[in-house]
Amino acid sequence: MLRKRFALRGTIAKGDDYIDSNQPILALSEYIKALKESPNDNEIVKKIAITYFELKKYESAVYNYEKVVNSLNPQERQSYIFSLLYTVDFENVSNLKSIVSKISKLPITREEKFYYINTIDCGVNFHECKSLFENYFANNTSPTFQPLKDVQNAILTYNNFQSEELYFKDTLLIGTFFQNKLYPVSNKIGESLLGEKPNYQPILLMVGK
Repeated sequence: MLRKRFALRGTIAKGDDYIDSNQPILALSEYIKALKESPNDNEIVKKIAITYFELKKYESAVYNYEKVVNSLNPQERQSYIFSLLYTVDFENVSNLKSIVSKISKLPITREEKFYYINTIDCGVNFHECKSLFENYFANNTSPTFQPLKDVQNAILTYNNFQSEELYFKDTLLIGTFFQNKLYPVSNKIGESLLGEKPNYQPILLMVGK
């Protein structure tokens, strides 16, 4: 038993070393090997989920995060949320409802829930979600969640410029989603806007990136 325990620790440590040397595929192989030796070890499952996330295998990351969702720390929970958002299918109502439901059940702040859920809605109906953000800030003038503050600042910047160019406002908002790595949302909105204004350079640049 003691020998197995030391062997398990060695396997995990080898996986950690591969992570530290930026070799996630090799790390994943070691973590999966360790999980076979200790199938109920939540920490190994988390390492597997995080590694899948780093490999951009988001569906596999979600699958593993959901095995240990009740024991995730804030950083792990953030990675889980992004894994969900990176698997979103804006044309699939069932998929959208499932992701919104999962985020709603997480032990995160009301600001975080509003931000992530309304951001998903932006990929479905951008004009409606803009109104929801503006109404939210009318009643909540001092948000503390940074990505939500970024959206508020984008709206304030547009209003302060007193521009009549609505696409400029849209660009500012999309830019906050892009800045906060919500690429599926920024891409979906950007592509929709390019359908209305195909040669709008700021949006072309963002979608290109």
